[in-house]
Amino acid sequence: MAQPPIYVFSAAQHSHLVPYLAALHGTCITQDHMTGAFLPPLNHEKLLACRSGTRAKGTELVGAALLSLPASETSPFRAQVESLLVNPRYRRRGKAMELMNGVHAEAIKRNKTLLTAEAQSGSAGETLLKKLGYIEVGRVPNYSFSPADMKKRDQTILYMELGA
Repeated sequence: MAQPPIYVFSAAQHSHLVPYLAALHGTCITQDHMTGAFLPPLNHEKLLACRSGTRAKGTELVGAALLSLPASETSPFRAQVESLLVNPRYRRRGKAMELMNGVHAEAIKRNKTLLTAEAQSGSAGETLLKKLGYIEVGRVPNYSFSPADMKKRDQTILYMELGA
């Protein structure tokens, strides 16, 4: 099976993917209990409201990784991995690694050599980040509600120096 391409999102070129991104985000919250910006009950309109675009073309989205590039005069070399979402049908096939390798390549292209990331403590996301070489800085207790049971969960803060 051919590998799906990895794209840097451009609203002008990829707005047709927004409904798929919203659906993927919802799936990761409801099935995996990913801690994110939303809590159940979810609906498509709620998820689409934070994205622009409404028409879908194609079949499905394999995954998405979001890299935030904050404007900072004191640390122009820094970026933050905001989200990593993989469609459940494509898990355990190395897609998360592919996406993160794409994020790392894009960060290097943009001269971002220090990446930070957060993940719910004990989650598959934390495990993946550590497998990729991210280093744990610490944990913030009771950081956010888990969609699974509405209990507060800790958040792990990590970083990676690219090219180090």
